[in-house]
Amino acid sequence: MDLRNLLLPGGIGLSRIKVYDQPGPDGVIGGGAHFHSVSAESYFVVSGTGKLELLSYRGFEALDLEPNKVIYFQPGVIHRVCNPNKNLVILSIMQNGGVAERTDYFLTFPMETIADVRTYQRAMLSRNMTEAIARRDLSIRGYRVLRDAMENEPATGRELLQSLYQRAQQLMTAKFSGLEWFINNCVFPEVKASYDAIEFLRDGNTTYLENATWDQAIPQSPEEFDGITGRVMPYVRSDAPTTTLRSAVGR
Repeated sequence: MDLRNLLLPGGIGLSRIKVYDQPGPDGVIGGGAHFHSVSAESYFVVSGTGKLELLSYRGFEALDLEPNKVIYFQPGVIHRVCNPNKNLVILSIMQNGGVAERTDYFLTFPMETIADVRTYQRAMLSRNMTEAIARRDLSIRGYRVLRDAMENEPATGRELLQSLYQRAQQLMTAKFSGLEWFINNCVFPEVKASYDAIEFLRDGNTTYLENATWDQAIPQSPEEFDGITGRVMPYVRSDAPTTTLRSAVGR
């Protein structure tokens, strides 16, 4: 899969997620707990009801999920979707295309798991549903330690979160160059196109309007995979973006 095929206007990515309907180690039905390092994310509820648990330096909060509701959060906010009625379907709207669910994520594994690189790498494996659920369960075990600390002793909770973020930075270092390349060469041109359009119009240049095209993005079942929150079906463009607005007008 070429990640450029996941880029929609504005550089966002879009995926349909059927949230897991198996209980975790704490008895709560739903997905795993994780955060993103550079990508913001929004959840739009398609159908069903549940809760979204959020954990950050600000503390812990649980928000109701119901059809047509949107909740968004910045990088660093730990999130976990709860699906008590086993009927929750959401759309994930992600900054930076599809990298948030393919490389820009960190699960809240227990500290003893993330302390060792090889142990962490083994815990990250998700080649089938069994491994995906095991990965989810391990993230919940670490998450409950963080959440309990934040609720009972906020100062201790913030210290644990800081340690988690610092360890995540160390373990994700190898990904930074790839993320930077993708954002600079694929995401940024999508965002910059609006600025270029204003400049062209000020100059009286309407060539880009005359050369405008359209595309479609539909959920791709062959690309479906077991994610952190549930069964993920990404929306994929029929053609990867290969030209910028400037190249389309010959500038």
